[in-house]
Amino acid sequence: MLKEFLFSTGNFIIYVLSAFAALIMGWLIWDSERRIDEKSWYIKIEAVGFWFIAAYLLSGGAFEFTDKIQAVFEGMFGIGLFLVALGLYYNPTPKLLVEKNKAKFIKKTPMIYRPSIVVAFLLGTITLAELTTSVGMIMGNEFLSGLAVYFKPADLIILIFIFVLLAIKYFPGMQKQLSGETWGFFFFMLSYLFLNISYALVVINDIRFVSLTPEYGILWILEKACLFIGFAIIGNYAVSFLKFRLKPQLFITFITFSLIIFFSVTIIFLLVLLGDFQKNTLFNLQASGKAIELSMVELQNDSILAVKALNNNSTVVSAISLEDRNLLDNPVQDILTTSGADFIIITNEAGVSLYETNDTEISGVNYSNDGFLVRALEGVPTSTIAVEEGVLAPTIVAKTYIAVVENERPIGAIVVGYYFDEQLVDALKKRTSLDVTIFADNVRAATTFTTEDGLSRLAGTVESDPVVIETVLQKGESYQGVINIFNKEYLATYSPLRDSDDNIIGMIFVGEPSKVLIAVAQGSVQKTLKLVSLLIVLSLIPTYFMVKKMAIRQMI
Repeated sequence: MLKEFLFSTGNFIIYVLSAFAALIMGWLIWDSERRIDEKSWYIKIEAVGFWFIAAYLLSGGAFEFTDKIQAVFEGMFGIGLFLVALGLYYNPTPKLLVEKNKAKFIKKTPMIYRPSIVVAFLLGTITLAELTTSVGMIMGNEFLSGLAVYFKPADLIILIFIFVLLAIKYFPGMQKQLSGETWGFFFFMLSYLFLNISYALVVINDIRFVSLTPEYGILWILEKACLFIGFAIIGNYAVSFLKFRLKPQLFITFITFSLIIFFSVTIIFLLVLLGDFQKNTLFNLQASGKAIELSMVELQNDSILAVKALNNNSTVVSAISLEDRNLLDNPVQDILTTSGADFIIITNEAGVSLYETNDTEISGVNYSNDGFLVRALEGVPTSTIAVEEGVLAPTIVAKTYIAVVENERPIGAIVVGYYFDEQLVDALKKRTSLDVTIFADNVRAATTFTTEDGLSRLAGTVESDPVVIETVLQKGESYQGVINIFNKEYLATYSPLRDSDDNIIGMIFVGEPSKVLIAVAQGSVQKTLKLVSLLIVLSLIPTYFMVKKMAIRQMI
């Protein structure tokens, strides 16, 4: 659970820092336009493009919104990439360098040397296609939003174009100052390459690649790592130019310290909140486990009432005495229906069955090896939880045994049972939204866990965690904590399941995926983070003027 928490928190930090780097880069580009002789529209749109990207990273990337709001930020990101690509494309190489390396320049970059409207048209078409899906999502148009799967690579295509454009300018040696931006976009491009590979593997749905595609899997880690590296390079590149200017230096220093304080407080707050949520969840899980135990006790009580009803029925007593199975049919079936029991077994004094509701044609089965039945025939009625062997998995059953006495002599026995089966664990899950498993020893007898297609239960599988087995089955104590079940982390409680003789016959498991707990904790903190992020953004305006005033004073 801690791993998931660190990954999710790290993801948020990466996006916010990347947004800060994009913001600084946009400032650098905008500021550079003011310092050259001629006013250049392509420099301004490149700066605006970086700011659009920063807005997406700060809001759409770092936070979770509704699909429609998320579509707005996705559209902003697409526009931002388009503006950066267009600005870079139309931004010529400085004249002195062109004249010095003109032959090589014309040979290697003919389209940059003579800008073409075709490139702008192609970039605009790709961006428009992506924006169409965003508009479809916002408007609720299923056809347009359904096209999103076909335009997933649009951002990657534009990023490849930007990188190639920067590489053409940088690697021939004509604009060495673009090294930071070039390598930054290289890793940015790789990030979206891994993202698109992940999308493709999900669509292919090949079992060989299942381990690569889950959240916090290897592709997710590579995607976020490349995103962080890319914008770390871009941010460092921008700061290296801006640090020689007093006003930007003061501004960046102020924002950096604000972010450090913000992240420190956020992480501490999340850790405390997560700890509280974990304690509350474990308490609720433990309470749910107790509720399951009470449900078993209720079934035992029901079996006791059914047994007493049969034992007090004179027809049943006479039929047992006469060993007349036909005479048993009506009263036993009536009690079976009214009590809701799963089975009733009637035996003679030797423990041989006279009547079984599971198959009324069967009789003569010898149950004398059942210790609880022997005890009942000896005059000790017993109500217990027991394990019955099954074909695929064992079954947990609540049973009551009682002897039928005539003339102070036991003439037979009655056994009434209720299965603790899938219907009961499903009902518990529906009521509590928690996963439930009843174990016979360490084997799952009844469980809410299913295969990935949801068609088959995972009954018959075993719990192999040595800590759980030692704590619960060997020591008879409850276990609470985080455990891996079928490759998923769960916050869980295990408690021992005992029979009437206090022997441990199994376990009761109640659990909740740890990512649900993390999602709840993050959902609680999301509003706070959004508010704080908004305040940081709004603080940029007064900070800018404050820094400007301080810079003027330093110049006087």
